Amino acid sequence: MKDGVGAVPQEEIFDLFQLKKAAFIIRALNHPTRQAIFDYLAKNPNKTVTDLMTFMQIEQPVISQHLAILRRAKIIFHLKNGKFVHYFLNKVRVEEIGKLLSVFSNDDPTTRVIAINERD
Repeated sequence: MKDGVGAVPQEEIFDLFQLKKAAFIIRALNHPTRQAIFDYLAKNPNKTVTDLMTFMQIEQPVISQHLAILRRAKIIFHLKNGKFVHYFLNKVRVEEIGKLLSVFSNDDPTTRVIAINERD
């Protein structure tokens, strides 16, 4: 492949890091409660844990646990305002998720996604 014969276009190559990042993000969203939080914040930005508790009828420790997972995946971020913490979707990350999902859900059989381990 070094001579260009049979080379895959650069935009179709995913290294191992990118695949792990995609898996991490997908796992973070692969729970009904986190999906509901995602949807709620998409429609209602700038909400507190109390707002989420009221909307979802779930106790604070459970909401906080799910928010922590979404924060670690950088799907949401928070801003502190006095004693209140307000949550927002990370729009840059949401765009990344959309791009990742469009690549992985491409039904075109001519599209190839190759995982390359950087140690090779």
